[in-house]
Amino acid sequence: MSKLLHALSTIALCATTLTAQPAIDLLQLYDRDGASDYFTDIYYTTDEDYFVCGGPWALCIDGEGDIIWEYSEDDNPIPSLTSIIQADNGDAVIAGRIGDNMCGAIRLDADGEIVWRREYISGGASAIIELKNDNFVIAGRNYRDRNYGYVIMINPDGEPIWEQTYGEDANQARLKAMRETDDGVVVVGDKSLLINGQSDRHGWALKIDHDEEGNILWSRNYEAESLQFCSIVSTGFGFAVGGKYGSITGRFSLYFLNRNGELRERILYSPGYFTALRCLNKLSDGGYILVGNTGIQEDNRRRYPLALRTSSAGVALWTNDFSEIVDQQPDNVDLWNVLYGVIVQPGDVIVACGTMYNENGHDGLIVRLEPDRLSPIIFYWSPEDTNFTVLRNDTTEFEVRARDQQGDEFTYMWTMGEDTLGHDSTVTKIWENVGEYVVQCQASDGENVSNINWHVEVTDMYINSHQPDSLNPSIRRNSTIDFSVTTRAVEDDPDIEYNWLHNDEQIADNDSVSIRFERGREHSVTAIASQGELSDSVTWQVMVNDLIVDYMPQQLELSVEADTTFEFEVFPFNPSDDSLQFLWTLNGDSISDNSWVLVNFDSEGLYSVTAFVSDTTEADSLTWEVNVTPVGIHSDEPQHPDTPTLYPPVPNPFNSQLKIKYSIPNYGRVKLELLDIRGRVLDVMRNKMQKKGNHHLTYSGNSLTSGVYFIRFSSDANIQVEKILMLK
Repeated sequence: MSKLLHALSTIALCATTLTAQPAIDLLQLYDRDGASDYFTDIYYTTDEDYFVCGGPWALCIDGEGDIIWEYSEDDNPIPSLTSIIQADNGDAVIAGRIGDNMCGAIRLDADGEIVWRREYISGGASAIIELKNDNFVIAGRNYRDRNYGYVIMINPDGEPIWEQTYGEDANQARLKAMRETDDGVVVVGDKSLLINGQSDRHGWALKIDHDEEGNILWSRNYEAESLQFCSIVSTGFGFAVGGKYGSITGRFSLYFLNRNGELRERILYSPGYFTALRCLNKLSDGGYILVGNTGIQEDNRRRYPLALRTSSAGVALWTNDFSEIVDQQPDNVDLWNVLYGVIVQPGDVIVACGTMYNENGHDGLIVRLEPDRLSPIIFYWSPEDTNFTVLRNDTTEFEVRARDQQGDEFTYMWTMGEDTLGHDSTVTKIWENVGEYVVQCQASDGENVSNINWHVEVTDMYINSHQPDSLNPSIRRNSTIDFSVTTRAVEDDPDIEYNWLHNDEQIADNDSVSIRFERGREHSVTAIASQGELSDSVTWQVMVNDLIVDYMPQQLELSVEADTTFEFEVFPFNPSDDSLQFLWTLNGDSISDNSWVLVNFDSEGLYSVTAFVSDTTEADSLTWEVNVTPVGIHSDEPQHPDTPTLYPPVPNPFNSQLKIKYSIPNYGRVKLELLDIRGRVLDVMRNKMQKKGNHHLTYSGNSLTSGVYFIRFSSDANIQVEKILMLK
């Protein structure tokens, strides 16, 4: 066992970062009598110790790096312990490849003694998590069936509850990491897919229902140039997933997914050559720590362990490749220095595990970093709008207030281009020349920097206010809006000319105009102010809602077979309006006075189905032309979608009642849930078995406050989400 090698206290600030690299607090290597050792996973225990595992080895280590107990699978042919956690009672539970190439798990007590040891299937395990119900889920690969992804749920005694394989559509598939959610487990990995005769790795994420024998709730592939997911953490918006991007040189990849696995954003980092991400974790400020390895193109035999710290938006703050250590290693041997796992313990202390070359071989590595020195926080700035326009010769006063998170003294630096404007918390700028400028204020404690920028346009004339304030108003049909603009100009008596356009047609030449919006959905209104060669403009996009804002079916020309019953429905702008009246006619004959109607077409021919909707001020109508053909004649218009479908709820925005319509192609269970903006389930609106066809329900939102919500529709392993806006 080699002793503590380094306790570095100073590491230079990278030129591209805003935050200084943290110093190394502990770097410890572990050797099993000359064997090539490595650690793949680490866990911070409730006793403030560490569980680590890798190869045939599992250890419990105290905060000083000393071993408390150790466990080994040396008697087995090719052991690989890959994931370790602490159970609720303090035991260590480990998953990996044990025995004769078997996916298995081991439970050890507080002294490192075996409580139980189980082998499940030919394969290997990459990750294990403990669920809130005290069961465990293990993910990995099933070697018996062409290397498919494999998941097994076991009880606290290690006995199987259910097991499933996934990825049968791929040449090879593997699952690497998991996170539990309120209604399932999200698992990530990669697939080898054959596309245009060539096989390539694609990132892969799926959600499974752990209470229903691992049924798939959704599954998504992420196309890229060789993408392998290996790590996942939960976020406020969904998940952050990390992996290796690229087949040869490689890059760190950070994918932001929503709760349905849909891609929100992808960020790639290129900190070196031969780069591969192995694990990521999240810090208390919402940022991320990514670890793995990198190299240099000139020396393919030398690998550097790599840690990369980002902000919550994924912006790189610092990187550390531990070159102070690696560059002292021999030049004539293969150096495989890698960080495989990383945790963040309280206080944002980063602890990573992996392998590092030492003397005559590679040893298991534990490295602990001191907490980051955080950048100053800018908590006030003026002007509040950081993009604005001024006139030539105007004066603007800028102000910034900040505080240092370490309590250190800091300085301000105001710049505009290459010019320095000042060093106080306030500066005053007189705009002498027309143009576009960027004013920046930096708050620095000597090591860390925070900044804020203002983008300023200086001109001789501009529109400084407009009515309505909102550029995206939504109104009823036949409503009138009063539009107006005011301008500022350098000349005292400016000769300003105005031009108003409605849907690209000129309608007025004053500084204001009134427009009545008749039937239509979206209108464009533009005001142009000009003075000689100078001009400025503002554009409104006006949404005009008819009394009938939506309807089903969407096709107004239908072809159906005789003796078919068909459902029609209209959705008014305000369904809670007590004055609404409905009338349905079939070829001119009245058939219903509801918002929907079922029509049985018992004989062939041409039919007109018309819906009339009225309130105290206006009326609206809609007609479907239906061609009824003899039984057995193929219809080009499907009656229902062939997959579960959630239609957009109407009206949206709504202020009381919401109509929700959906269609299912087969008899099955349907679940409709109302979620808040954080993804929490507020209400289960429907959860039952239903026959195939169109269905609908009316939901009352009287108990909701104004804001954004989501409708989640689940049927036949299909999940769809629609965003709705409640306005009171």
